Amino acid sequence: PLSATTPFGPEAVDSYEAGLKSSWLDRRLQLNIAGFYTDYKDIQQSTTIPTAGGTGNETIVTNAASAKIKGIELDFTAVPVENLTIRGSFSLTDAKFGDFLAREPDANFVLQPVDYSDVGMIYAPKVTGSVGFEYTVPVGFGDWHLNGTYRHIGEYDQQIARDAAIALPTDGSTFVVGNNDARVRSNAQNLIDASLSLSFEALQDSKARVGVYVRNLTDNRGPASSFTVGGLWSFSTTREPRTYGVQVGFDF
Repeated sequence: PLSATTPFGPEAVDSYEAGLKSSWLDRRLQLNIAGFYTDYKDIQQSTTIPTAGGTGNETIVTNAASAKIKGIELDFTAVPVENLTIRGSFSLTDAKFGDFLAREPDANFVLQPVDYSDVGMIYAPKVTGSVGFEYTVPVGFGDWHLNGTYRHIGEYDQQIARDAAIALPTDGSTFVVGNNDARVRSNAQNLIDASLSLSFEALQDSKARVGVYVRNLTDNRGPASSFTVGGLWSFSTTREPRTYGVQVGFDF
């Protein structure tokens, strides 16, 4: 009943981007850089809060007053020597709410003002980056391919949710939420993948590939997704652990 009778309006966004695409050293180096700025007004956000009656917790959509996202992105492709290609990317993001005021029920199910302005926006890591290479070695009947990739994803929140263990005041004063519930935060990820494969002509007008691979070489552990429902329960799924295997494929 609460979510069905709580109205929310449309959100509006103005987005700006400027950048440069360039090539150097006889096209052996391609370098691109861009800066972006996004200004949200009445941004729609979901919060899961306890409600009176038999429905328990409900997911409520409300309009935060504003949000601003700005940052830079850079990527490159380099061919320093024949048969070797190196690619990389880097981004730096600053994402913040403006005023984000909501109303949530206290222990007596009386609505109290709650300020989420200082919490982190969801799925907005401050730093991400990657670098990888592919080295190809031609042989008489096909090509060997050696690939490696390193990826970094900074920590980020996955839900707008205060710690339900902290009781709301019952005097009508605004409760300021300093950060989202720690259980919905993904830790920093540093992931290394590698593979070695052989591609060759198989049948007429078709190619085959056989290879070995390993993902998450360092066995970097942590949550892939997390969600909490007030003080009732929470769940999380884990990232894929170190995984290795053999792949066989055909293109026809």
